[in-house]
Parts: sequence; structure tokens; C-alpha cells
Amino acid sequence: MGSADAIQGYQAAPEEPKLVDSKQPGGPLTAGAPEEFIDWQGHDLSMRGMSGVHDAMRCGTGHLLSVTGTDTIPAIDYAEDFYGADADKELVGGSIPATEHSVMTLRILLTLQRLARYPANAILDEKALRRLAEREVIRELVTQDYPAGMVSIVSDSFDFWNVMTVVAKDLKEEIRARKPNALGMCKVVFRPDSGDPVRILTGYLDEELRCDESGAPQAFTGGVYQLRGEPGVTITEAERIGAVECLWNIYGGTTTDKGFKILDSAVGLIYGDSISLARARDIMLRLAAKGFASCNVVFWIGSYTYNMLSRDTFGWAMKAIYAEVGNEVVDIYKDPATDDGTKKSAKGLLRVEKEGDDFVLYQQQTPEQFNGGALAPVFRDGKLLVRTTLAEMRERLKTSWVCPEPGSIDWS
Repeated sequence: MGSADAIQGYQAAPEEPKLVDSKQPGGPLTAGAPEEFIDWQGHDLSMRGMSGVHDAMRCGTGHLLSVTGTDTIPAIDYAEDFYGADADKELVGGSIPATEHSVMTLRILLTLQRLARYPANAILDEKALRRLAEREVIRELVTQDYPAGMVSIVSDSFDFWNVMTVVAKDLKEEIRARKPNALGMCKVVFRPDSGDPVRILTGYLDEELRCDESGAPQAFTGGVYQLRGEPGVTITEAERIGAVECLWNIYGGTTTDKGFKILDSAVGLIYGDSISLARARDIMLRLAAKGFASCNVVFWIGSYTYNMLSRDTFGWAMKAIYAEVGNEVVDIYKDPATDDGTKKSAKGLLRVEKEGDDFVLYQQQTPEQFNGGALAPVFRDGKLLVRTTLAEMRERLKTSWVCPEPGSIDWS
């Protein structure tokens, strides 16, 4: 402290965490869904949209504090290099085999070309051939390429609703016949990746559609429904009920002790296009309103969400506060006249004290006062003084969660 070229970092010393009963009203088990599913419900797919590998590693490690699903593999190395993680001894992060659009469309269109050569298929137009080809590719994936364990299949390359209503039904026996992997896991996960995530997964509310005199959605010629306030726009029955219910109608499932439906363990859904906290919230609320538990869907979280955060999201910034130049002491701060006070920074040596449930900041402290308080040095002159492990951070974060009482959150 005091040297003009010395750099220090501080953090508040962690409090002794208090455990929260996850089974209390409003907790994650309210719908009866398995609590351990939460660890895999958010999957990090942000690396491809980051500005570089280092950004991806840091962001991806932050993701791994709360959930373990990730495709940002360098984040696992980062956690091992700087936060004491050991992937040989603990679960740092995990993923499953998954197709993507280039591979999927190549296989579908190649299969289409081959099917078109058969005389028996001469009566089929390109759309029918494409549907036939997509079914064949998915059949190969679930029976030959990945006959056991977990596999995620991007399903919106051409006709997602045909996959949900026809292909999923045609391949029901093959999908249910797949074997568990060494961890006892076995599931085909369908992945929509375009359109409105909320409506793709959960369908439409009755009030969003034109209804008859009884207030029920009105089916028009061809079994389509019309959107209220959008003349000429129609949707199919599959679109009306959404992907989760489509799979339920084919595979069924179980019901939790709270009365919420969980899809058969052989199938699931993952959505990975522009998932934000607000969209995830809306999906969960609409699923619950339809009687489905939250564990029926997994979210791929990409750079759209993680790049929406900045130092201003939580009003965080690092500023110089104090300097010694020769024999002179300077309390450093900024207070722009053109600002509303938001950017006015703390002044001089600082001390933070825990008072009740709050941390209180004191400015312009003496060196003796500065060395006290709740702040503890973390690094000095480029050297880390405190080593915190990934496991410690995960535990600290998890035990800080508080389950709100039902009805206490304003979701609007």
C-alpha cells in the first residue's frame, strides 16, 4: 500500500453461508421436477459469438459456477489453471454429441439425391423427398451413429413441425429401443433453432387466437387457426400446442407429485436461439400454465445473452482512488459536471464494514483504517494472494440462493 506503482485487488471476505431448503414453498421442487436437472438446464454455447478465446474462457467459467452444461471447452482449462478445478476428479463441465446445421443439411440433401434415383420415388415432389430424407437421416443418427446414450439433433433445417409430428412418431420404437450409456443416460433431444422460442416450445395462448362464441380457439378449413389481430396469418395444430405437447402426445410421460407432466425419458427438447432471461422466464411460466414441469426443456445460452452484460449492468467499474507522489498524498475521484451523479466515484482510501445485512462504504480513510474492515487483499503487484477453487465458488453461490415465496415475484 502506498507505492505509486503497486496494484492491489480487494474483495469482501465471504460470510458464512446459510443453507436454503429447496423444498420450501416456491423452491425448485414446487413442480415436482428433479432438482438435479437444474445443473444441466442451461448449456453454454456462447464461445462462437465471443470476441476471442480468452473472453470465452472467462465468461464460460462464470457459467460453470451455476450449471455444468457447456460447449465452451477452454473454460474447463481456465477453471483448472486458475481456480483449482480438476476434471479428472470432479465434474467441471460436460456436453453431449450434437448435430449442427451444416452437417444436418448436407446429410439430408445427399440422402434426398439418392432417394430421387429410385423409380418408386418418381411421384414424390422435392418437399416430400426432403421429408423422407430427413426421417432417414434421423433414423441413422439414433440407431447407427448414436444407438445409446444422449444425442441432440438440430431439427429445423427444413420442416420442424413435420419432425415433431411425423418423424418423431415414425421413429418412436427405434428411439425407445436405444440403450443407456455408461452413466445410465439415454435420450434423443430435438433442437428447434428458429422462430419465436416461447411459441415454438409452448404454443399459443387461447387469447392469441381467434375463438368461437364459447371462447375456445376456432379451427378453420384445413385445421388451421387464425391469429387474433393478424388477418391472414394462420398456424397449424402442432404450432398451436407447441413442441413439448407434440412430444407428449406421441411419447407420453409421467406426472409429478405436484401434478405436472414430464416427458418420457427417451425424448427431450433444447432451444438455443437468442435465449434471454426474459424468454426463459416466459417459457417456464407458459409451460407451468399448461401443466408441464420446467424440466422438459434445456436452454442453450449463447453470446446474445452473455454479451448483453457489461460493467454497467451492475454499475461496476475499477477506478484509482489514492496515490502518493513524492511526499504528497492525493485522494483521487471523479465527479463530472455533465453527469447526474452516477459516475461520481469513491474518494481516497476506502474501508468496507459489514453492518447488519449490508456492507457500508467509508471514504477518505487513514492507512490504519484502510487496512481493516471486510475487504481482504486478493492480488498485489501481479501476484495472487488468495486462491479460490471452483468448488468453493459453486458452493458459495448455491448456498446464497433464496427461494421466494409463491406469488412474491412480479413477472410482468
